Order: sequence, then structure tokens, then C-alpha cells
Amino acid sequence: MEKAKILKDVSFITTVFNEEKSVLLFLESLVSQTLMPEEIVIVDGGSDDNTLNLIIEYFSKISGSSSLKKKISINGIVYYEKEVPFHGIYNSDKSHTASYIPEKLVFETFLACGTDVKIFYAPFTKISQGRNIAIKNSTAKFICVSDGGCRLKPNWLYEITKYYFFDFIKKTDEYDLDVTGGYNLPYIKKFLHAVLSMCILPKKSEIDKRKFMPSSRNISFKRKVWEAVGEYPEYMDYGEDMKFNFNLKNAGYKIEFNPDAHIYWNLRDNLNSVFKQFFRYSKGDAIGRMYSYRHIIRFFSFFVFLIIVSASAVLSPWYLLLLVPLFIFYSYRPYSRINYILNNQQMGEFVKNKKNLNVYKVLSIFSIPLLLLYIDAAKLSGYFYGLAFWKKY
Repeated sequence: MEKAKILKDVSFITTVFNEEKSVLLFLESLVSQTLMPEEIVIVDGGSDDNTLNLIIEYFSKISGSSSLKKKISINGIVYYEKEVPFHGIYNSDKSHTASYIPEKLVFETFLACGTDVKIFYAPFTKISQGRNIAIKNSTAKFICVSDGGCRLKPNWLYEITKYYFFDFIKKTDEYDLDVTGGYNLPYIKKFLHAVLSMCILPKKSEIDKRKFMPSSRNISFKRKVWEAVGEYPEYMDYGEDMKFNFNLKNAGYKIEFNPDAHIYWNLRDNLNSVFKQFFRYSKGDAIGRMYSYRHIIRFFSFFVFLIIVSASAVLSPWYLLLLVPLFIFYSYRPYSRINYILNNQQMGEFVKNKKNLNVYKVLSIFSIPLLLLYIDAAKLSGYFYGLAFWKKY
């Protein structure tokens, strides 16, 4: 590994769970940064695949040394535990009784550039709990966060932190910032990924900086603001990063959008996984009392759609013409992204043969409304499920 400059007072934290297929590409992108964090803290939430082993082997190899002590067996694989201060993890079982499980520091090493790497094993933890554990076991003033299923652009750490540090920003008074979020690009390997990107991922020009709410796959913040808003909300298993954003804004903190802080995001590989993803996100919206107006609009639009279809079946097919304005409102943005997604080689080499480009564009035209309906069905059912069971949380 080439020696890189250390960015002082910066910790990078992440959580992983069953990421054996993507974690090595993520780690490669992390250690290839033009600037490296002072420390890296990774929390495995109880993977039952080879994720933890791959991470330890990777850092052992590139550092050439490790500080492993005291044997411990996890999923049949022998690691070593190093004694660390106790930070309890709250877990609620079906009877809502509380239990506390200490995380285990299973590996620690220093990279050639001087970055301290710590890997924790914390079974049965939600992603919100895992992030809080990682931050509590970090020491820096500034926290950078991403997810194990992502890939970071080489200058990502610089871009996601530059509003806190660099001279050209310090010359102005307006950049007294506490939180920065970046721009998420899809990594497209198949047609489903392309259409899904058209449906859910905005172009940079579509993002309103005043309303910007970053995903915690691409965010940095000062430790003091994380503490001030009560950390990531551990009662939420999904949507915790959006609730964290709402808590930040409600406390008066400004969130800045940096369009040059790029990460590449691995999308779901099949329709079943897509449904589960948006069901869980919307369940989190209901539990966290977020985006209620969006879900009301979605429910109203779906209700109007059913009325028009019913009227066309019972009275006259001409009533279907009333769907035209609804269809335009519903799908004009995804359609406007077709060329942006399919022509953008940054997002992967899905369209290797340019002769197929027009075929995929035509297929996208017909696929977008179907996938939008599918996603909205997942969102509606997830939101109603969350409303029905929110007291449980």
C-alpha cells in the first residue's frame, strides 16, 4: 500500500453484515484514498458468512502485522479478542426485555500510512447500534460514514471533509458547517439496476440543497453534533439515518451537500430484494414519523388511480385519458434520467455493446412505470405496517 497523507482528527466508521461479495472492493476503495483518516473503525453486526474473516485477512495482509490476542471462536472460525472498555448494546427481543451484549475488539493494526484500524464483532445489532458502537470506539473530532456495500471515489475523504478544514473554505464565514453529505452514484451491472436507478436516484441538478438529506452511506459530521442529537436512534432498524438527519435539522444544524463527494452504491439484484428494501425504508418512515406528506400523496394517487380504472371498466374506457396527467406527474423524472443513466460509463459498463443502447432505452420506457408501481406498493405496505406496529418500537 502506498503511503498516503493522514487527515488528522478524522475517523472513518462503517458497519458490515454478510457483505462477503462486496467487502473487498469496498476496502480497496477505502485504503486507496488520496487522504487517509486517522483511524478506521469497522463493526460487524454478526455476519454468518465470511465477511469478518475477509476483512481481517485483508488488513493483516496490507499492514504486515496485527495485534491479535486471546482466542475467540466466531461462526466456527478462530479469531482473537483484545480487552476493551465496555460499551453495552441494547437489544429488544420479542418480549421487549432488554439485554446487553458487549462488542468484542477482534483485530487491531496500523497501516503503513499510520492509520489505526480497529475491527469489532457485535452480534445481534441493528445498523444504528453498530454505527453508535463504532463512533464510541473512535476518538476523532470528525466522523465519516459509509457502508460496506459501497465503493468510494479516490478523493472521497477529501471531499466529504473539506468544508471543515481547507483554506479556500476558511476564507469565508458562511461555511461554519457541522454536517456534509455527498452524491450517490449507482453501480450498474444489469438492466434491473439501470431501471431502478432511473426510478429512485436523482441527478445532481434535481437535488435541492436546502432540503438535502444525506444517506449515511455518504456523510460526515462533527462528533459534538452526533452527541447533541442523541446519536443514531437505536429504536429504529431501518431509516435510522433519515431520522438522524431530521434530528440534526430540528436541532438547528446545517447540512451541506457536496456534489463532488462520490460513492458508488451496489443496488439490489432481484425484485424480491427491491420490495423488501422499500418496505423496510417506509416502515422506518412510519416508526420515525417521517415524510408523512409523501405517503399521503402516494396513497391519494393510488386511490385516484383505482377510481379511474374502475370508472373506465364500468362506464367508459375514455376515462382512462384522465390517467395521462397522473402518469406524466408520476414518471417524468425517471424518464428524464434514461440517457443520463445509460450513457454514463462512470456507473459501470452495463451497456458494453453500443448497438444495444437503443434497445435498452425502449425497454426502459416500458419498464419504468411498472417498477414505479412495484416500488410504491412496497412503500405503501411498509408504511401501513409501520403505523400498525409503531408502538412496539
